Amino acid sequence: MRRAGLALALLATAILAPAPADAKLYRWVDERGNVHYSDSPPQGQRRAADDPAPPPPTPPPVTPPRPAAPPAAERRPERPRAAAPARPSEPAPALAARIDPVAAEILQLAGIVRYVDHIAAQAREESGRRAWQLRAVPAARGVVTRAYAGDALVVTVARALMRHLPPGDVEPVLAWMRSPLSKKLHELRDDARSPERRQQYLAFVGRLPDAMPPSRRLALVHALERAGGHAAFQLEVMRALRTGLDRVLRPALEAPAAASADDDEGPDRAGDGLRFWLVTQMLFAYLEVPDAELEEAVRFASSPVGARFVQACRAAVLEALEVAEREASARLRPLLARPRH
Repeated sequence: MRRAGLALALLATAILAPAPADAKLYRWVDERGNVHYSDSPPQGQRRAADDPAPPPPTPPPVTPPRPAAPPAAERRPERPRAAAPARPSEPAPALAARIDPVAAEILQLAGIVRYVDHIAAQAREESGRRAWQLRAVPAARGVVTRAYAGDALVVTVARALMRHLPPGDVEPVLAWMRSPLSKKLHELRDDARSPERRQQYLAFVGRLPDAMPPSRRLALVHALERAGGHAAFQLEVMRALRTGLDRVLRPALEAPAAASADDDEGPDRAGDGLRFWLVTQMLFAYLEVPDAELEEAVRFASSPVGARFVQACRAAVLEALEVAEREASARLRPLLARPRH
């Protein structure tokens, strides 16, 4: 167990450390027989027969060699392209009528509608976790469910996004979101996160200690994660959601709030864990994507327009959480003022 834990820690360190495009990978064994990976030669340690590991072959700039096919048990299952998630990643017709058409298209293509649905589910889960402490449990949870409903959050996000996104950035953002490459990358990420692919993803992560990706591929995925700020953004949203729900439900608590297990981990540990998951998910999802296409995605994400779009999405989602918090507090206050029987 200790060796497995050490290997996982070393793997996380290797994945999370930004990898320069020309980095070399060394493999060595310490006196206890533990295998280590490093971008610099070991000092004063017993070296393995394959130390230093030769750098992986650099793929051609446009059409890199296709990676070896995984074992039959781990191949992506063939299924019709029509397969879709239970909830479509676009606003329902009645909801779309309340949203600017341009904003609705951006939310759909960027996957923000689906992400907002995830936030709504988290709000229900968080209120359920506190149910044992609440007075008027059905009423309190009903207030949270209505205020943090996905449809209500989407409307607020759409309106806030169009305020925060500079008008001159709308067309470039739409041009990228409508491009075949952007749609392809979103589809691959959604497919990689599906329940059907979970075991294949876990098997992929399990092979990483002995089959690290080429340093160029690792650097590109790191660049995508940093440009999008995915880990930092998701952590900020989850903390804002929990903090807001704490303020909403505090007046209804029968007992002091229990400390969250996530709070004990600290922001650095939680952030590293989320970044490890996001980076390995992208490595898994983009196995067959050429480096040239990832470079194109990095160029947009790192551009001034891409950076402003990320900031506009962040501001819009956080604003929607603030609106939901105010609405939930206003609805819950009169319910708690009623005489208790």
